[in-house]
Amino acid sequence: MSNSFFLMFINTVTLSIALFSANLLLSRTEKHHGDIALVTCLVSIAFVLSRSTLSDVSPYFAVNLLIFTLPTMFLIGPSFWCYVLSMTSKSNWLFRRHHLKHFSLALLGWCIATTTLFLPDEIKHHLLIQGTDQYIPTYSTPMQYLVYCLVLSTFMLVLFWAVQTAYYYVKIIKRLRQYRFYLKEIFSSKDTKELYWLSFILLSIGILWLLATINITLSNLGNAAPVNDAVFSIIGLIMTWILAQWGLRQKPGFEELYQTTQGKQHLQTANKYQHSALDQTRAQHIASQIEKAMKEDKLYLDAALSLPKLAKHISTSANYISQTLNQNLSTSFFDYVNHHRIEAAKRLLTNTEETVLDIAMQVGFNAKSSFYTAFKKETQMTPSQYRKTHLNS
Repeated sequence: MSNSFFLMFINTVTLSIALFSANLLLSRTEKHHGDIALVTCLVSIAFVLSRSTLSDVSPYFAVNLLIFTLPTMFLIGPSFWCYVLSMTSKSNWLFRRHHLKHFSLALLGWCIATTTLFLPDEIKHHLLIQGTDQYIPTYSTPMQYLVYCLVLSTFMLVLFWAVQTAYYYVKIIKRLRQYRFYLKEIFSSKDTKELYWLSFILLSIGILWLLATINITLSNLGNAAPVNDAVFSIIGLIMTWILAQWGLRQKPGFEELYQTTQGKQHLQTANKYQHSALDQTRAQHIASQIEKAMKEDKLYLDAALSLPKLAKHISTSANYISQTLNQNLSTSFFDYVNHHRIEAAKRLLTNTEETVLDIAMQVGFNAKSSFYTAFKKETQMTPSQYRKTHLNS
């Protein structure tokens, strides 16, 4: 009884968080189409995880909710993929007709579920609740064929769901990896843009996928499910809470560039250097301008410095700066700016008694953790170790 109450409590909290945050997200979907995908993902996860709790209300609900559980699971992968696209897009992401292809399996599943819904209650009870088909031969031949086709289709859908989830899992990992690489080409600080919380969601989905696949496979083979429902519920609650919390406050990584001319131009032409008109002489001139902007104008002190801002400062193309940094200086915009910040931090560490945090803020870092990471990458020491070593010497 206590386990049942605990499960009901967890699932009720999950459903409440999902519905409350979905209501808030729906109020801004006109501006951010990605929020539509996030709402779909949140509600789908909450429905699947809280099905057992909702089923306790009535046996009728138990059967019909079970019928629509698998089709709902097909919505999670595509909707999460569309949300990741919206967060990592180089332009304001809009839901287009061609995105509907990602939901074709979900549509197929809902068609099969709707057909199953209209089967006689006795058949649904035997198949879905008791898990037996021994009464099917007592029905008419057309009904037998229909039932067996639905059973086979459902089994195939289970396999498709496992493949679909793995497919989007890999696609999202690749997308985030490319996105984070590209951030370094444009921004000098990416603390609020890296979307590491999405990686945690991916990990949670991977665990749920693995456990669900094991349970479904063993159940179809007639064995007891080895993973308790409480495990799914707890992981699902954590995942739903993180999705809701971060989804409500996270902005697309490149959003600040959508409205700027330099930003739009660079996002459209990046990584197409083979068509660039930049020659070596011009590249060397741009390199000296960039160096002057850092050493004399100290642009690196601007914590919000971006490639378009630097381009405006030295009156040249953002794409030319990116090409110069990559091809002539063999570095990214992010690493180049941070190098100058670290050099400035070194001087302050050895010539002042200011705290490490104060120094980090002074030289342009937004957070102490990002300062430590960059400093150690540059010097193989922490700021405190560097200060102690150089003061002693």
